[in-house]
Amino acid sequence: MVCFVTSLLAMTARQTAIVTGAGKRVGACLAEALLGDGWNVVAHVHHADDDVPEGAIKVVADLADPNCADIIFEAADGVVTLLINNAARFAWDGFGEFNADEFDAHMAVNVRAPALLIDRLARAHEKGRDALVVNLLDSKLAAPNHDYLSYTLSKQALAGLTELAARALASQGIRVNGIAPGLMLRSNPKFVLRNHLGQQAIEASQQKDNSGVATLLALLESPFEEHPGADAYAGFPPDWASTIEISCSS
Repeated sequence: MVCFVTSLLAMTARQTAIVTGAGKRVGACLAEALLGDGWNVVAHVHHADDDVPEGAIKVVADLADPNCADIIFEAADGVVTLLINNAARFAWDGFGEFNADEFDAHMAVNVRAPALLIDRLARAHEKGRDALVVNLLDSKLAAPNHDYLSYTLSKQALAGLTELAARALASQGIRVNGIAPGLMLRSNPKFVLRNHLGQQAIEASQQKDNSGVATLLALLESPFEEHPGADAYAGFPPDWASTIEISCSS
């Protein structure tokens, strides 16, 4: 992905790139690579105490703010010819737990903000120049599952925005592409009710010890969260677990 962005736009003149969510993970790596290739880099972060790669221009903005694009572009030193929409909200909800506030928040950060930034780039674009927009999608779009529902819907919308913007802006010399990286953050539960865990809890309860049942219930109420001291419940089953026999009525 880094090679795609840096080599595709390798140019002799020093140019300006904007990378949202540049404080960590993929965003930080992209910002560092661009700096190494001689770009001016505007590194967007959400919080004032977030770090950015050395040499980047740090700009703090809330992507849920409708004015975020103006705030970010005002920090740019020179004409922006590369925009990487990397930042994303990633919070749990799903069917049976759908959260309207989370849906709105995901759409604001993951779709509206990129749309505003692309529009701001297009309005400032100089005739005769080439420019590139790269939207970070998600590989789960090729085989969508229903966990993190609002996040998934927002990434599907971003994919649609990518195609529409590409069609609309090609004649102006602005290319719009999407990259769908693989797993960045865990989207499956850390804690699941494995057979051996249930068996251990049952056997303890038969001895009047219900602590195992209580622990499992607590973990399964928030299976995506970290629970200090509970890593043993998230590991692989022991060898003896393969001898457990259950029926469909179990």
